Amino acid sequence: YNYEVLSLEKALVKGDVEEKIVLYLKVKKLAGLSDSTLKNYYYTLIKLSHFINKPVGTINVNDLRMFIISTTEGLKASTRNSITSYVKSFFKWLEEEELIPKDPSRKLEQTKLPIRLRHSLTVVELERLRLACKDNRERALVEFIFATGCRVSEVVDTNICDLDFSSNTLHVIGKGDKERIVCFGDKTKLHLENYLKERQDNDPALFVSSR
Repeated sequence: YNYEVLSLEKALVKGDVEEKIVLYLKVKKLAGLSDSTLKNYYYTLIKLSHFINKPVGTINVNDLRMFIISTTEGLKASTRNSITSYVKSFFKWLEEEELIPKDPSRKLEQTKLPIRLRHSLTVVELERLRLACKDNRERALVEFIFATGCRVSEVVDTNICDLDFSSNTLHVIGKGDKERIVCFGDKTKLHLENYLKERQDNDPALFVSSR
């Protein structure tokens, strides 16, 4: 009376985390996440599936805590926070899709990071970088990064056709697939033109390997 009788499961229990990860990443790709972001999720979550071999619906917060502790030992707090964010996002999605009864990652907390001021290069430091450049490619790269403030990933993705030398502007697609226009001065334009004149390849990228 007022009880349910269930049979005891004695068979080997197999984890299903990995198949849920594959589904999650496919859904996120459809949502427009970048390849680099998807890779970060994949590497973290695959480690999770290897660490916790049990049905995803039975994973609890202590399982996740042990995973994060073992995975981030000796790493920076910012790295630990990134891994925690990937895990929380995954389990939040599982709950929203009703693939698990309750999100065990809700109680996971981010590590507080020390607030540090970022310091820009001084005029002397920038000049030292310029003097250390060995060729036109390095000088153009230094001037380009300093003038535009582009992220390294954005510089890598920049093609020659993205530049408008008539207006000294550059069309950039940055984080979150957001578009913006950045400007650069005549000095940067001069060094870019000198670099491009000596290029002997047909690669569309603005900066190619020195090899």
